[in-house]
Amino acid sequence: MVKDGRLYFTTIRASLKARRIQATGRVRVAVGAKRGPAFEGTAEWVDDRPDLQREILDVYRRKYPLAVPLLMGRRIRKGLATHTSVLIRITLRGTP
Repeated sequence: MVKDGRLYFTTIRASLKARRIQATGRVRVAVGAKRGPAFEGTAEWVDDRPDLQREILDVYRRKYPLAVPLLMGRRIRKGLATHTSVLIRITLRGTP
């Protein structure tokens, strides 16, 4: 999800990606493919923001109209509620 010039996504809290973000905060975002255009930025965990959680689920629902209501939505919602998943916010370098 893109909101206020920042990127948001969810991931499993124990994943290597989430642990690296928590440890360093540095990220490289590639667009389209690993060798596609890329941007450097800073990432952080965002906890206890039900407003953003609802918003990202709405974005997922619009992008995946069948998968989210049937499969993904419940799993993502439960993961965020039980803190087994985490919402990540990325601020790209050069973004205020």
